Amino acid sequence: MQAWKNWKAGTSSDIVDPILHQGFSKNEKMRCIHVGLLCVQEDIAVRPTMSSVLLMRNSTTFPLPEPSKPPFLMQPKRASSIPLYGQYSEWKWHMSRIIEMKR
Repeated sequence: MQAWKNWKAGTSSDIVDPILHQGFSKNEKMRCIHVGLLCVQEDIAVRPTMSSVLLMRNSTTFPLPEPSKPPFLMQPKRASSIPLYGQYSEWKWHMSRIIEMKR
């Protein structure tokens, strides 16, 4: 959420760990955040492939599309008719199985 707001305001460097300020230019940091926002697009069909991500990161001339607002900042869409409690119960059941398998 903070990455999106800062990116839209042009202040993405405000969210970068201070240690990284020394080794990277502002453009490199902004480009990295831009690519990250593209990777969390709601529609998986518009997310970049890993090969595209590498190209975007390794080239300063590869054009970057405008990311849309990340889905976790939007109103949730109901993908099915299962009530949220039902989805949570199913998730909780799967998590309990994973924990049991690790024991």
